[in-house]
Amino acid sequence: MKTKKKKALIVSGVSWNETWQRHQTNASILAEFGYEVDYINGVKTSALTLKNIISKIKSKFGFRNKKTCIVNNKLDNNIKLIPSYFIPPTGKLSKLINCKIYNLLYKNKLLSNNYDLVIYYVPIDSYKEINKISHYRIYDCVRAFKLWGGYHNSLYDNEHAICESADEIMCDSYYIKEKYLSNYNVKQLIPYNEYKDNKVKRINSSIIKRICYFGSVSNHIDVELLNLLSEKYQVNIWGKIDSKIDMSGNIKYHGYISDQSELFEDIKRNSDMILIPYKGNMDGVFPAKLIASFALNIPVFTSEYYDSIRMSDLLYVYTDKDDLLKKIDGFKYDDFIINDNKRESILLESSKYIENLKLILSNKCNDRG
Repeated sequence: MKTKKKKALIVSGVSWNETWQRHQTNASILAEFGYEVDYINGVKTSALTLKNIISKIKSKFGFRNKKTCIVNNKLDNNIKLIPSYFIPPTGKLSKLINCKIYNLLYKNKLLSNNYDLVIYYVPIDSYKEINKISHYRIYDCVRAFKLWGGYHNSLYDNEHAICESADEIMCDSYYIKEKYLSNYNVKQLIPYNEYKDNKVKRINSSIIKRICYFGSVSNHIDVELLNLLSEKYQVNIWGKIDSKIDMSGNIKYHGYISDQSELFEDIKRNSDMILIPYKGNMDGVFPAKLIASFALNIPVFTSEYYDSIRMSDLLYVYTDKDDLLKKIDGFKYDDFIINDNKRESILLESSKYIENLKLILSNKCNDRG
C-alpha cells in the first residue's frame, strides 16, 4: 500500500526567486522530509507606494540597473509555487477582501484542504481560514514587525492572534526570542549552514585588501559606505541588486549565484573580510550569512544591532564609518583566532538545525494525531 505523503503550506513574504533565505531553506528541507509543499509566494505586508510601483514596472520591462540580474533558485519537484493575490492588512476592509480572495482563488485550488503543517512567515489576514485546514501551525518569526513599524495596526493584531493559535513559535534572532516575543515559549533555531565545508584554513595574515558583501542590495544596505570603501579597497558583491541602487563603478559585481556551494567557494577565493553594512533599525535580524561566514573562517565586520552586539565577541561591530575604517586598519589575525572555539560552537549548534526541526515536527505533529 502506498504511503500517503504529508502536506505542508508555507505562507512567505519572500518570493522563491529572491536571495536565498530561511523560507526557501525550510521549504526545501520539508521536501527532503517527504512533504508535498505549497509555497505561497511573496505575500505583501505593506501597501505599495508610487515609488515601489514605478520600480516594479521598470524591473518588469527590462529597465534594470546594469548590475541587477534575474534570479532562478533551485526548486524541488515536491514544492509547488503559488502566487499571492492577498492585499496587505489595512483593517476590516482588507480582511473582508482577503477573505473573498481566499474563497475565490485558494480554497479549492490549494494542494490540500487538510494540511499536516502550515508555517507562517507573515501575519496575513486570512490566518483563520488557513488555520482551519491545518493540522499543526508554526509561526517562524524572522522580523520584528511592530518594532520596525510602517505597517497597519491590523497586521500587529494578526501577528498576536497567530502567536496565540500557533502550536510552535520559532525564530532565528536573539532579539525575537529575548525581547520581541519574550512572553511566548519561542524555540530559537540558529540559521542552517548552507556551506558544507567547516574546516576551512585561513591564511595567517592581518592585511585586508578585499571586502566582500553577499546578499540582496536594497534600501536596508548602506550603499554609500560600500561606494566609499571601494575607493580604498577592492569591494566584491554577490547577490541581487535593486534597480534603484546607485553602485560605484569601482565595485566588482559577481552576479547572483544560486548554487550555494559555488557561491561560497567564490567568496572564499576573493575575500579577506565579510561586511554586513545594514542601515536603520535591524533589531530582530540574525543574518543567515553569518553562519556561512563563520564556516568560511573569514572575519565579519557588521553594523550595530541587537544580535550583532549579542555576538560581539565573534564579530567586529562598528558604530559608524570612521569606527569601521579604524577596525579594518587595526585587524590582527592573532586576535581573530582567539575566538575560534566560540565560532565552532555556534557552527555546531547550526549543524543541528535539521535534527531540531525534525524533532519539532515529529514529536508535536504526532502528539496532535
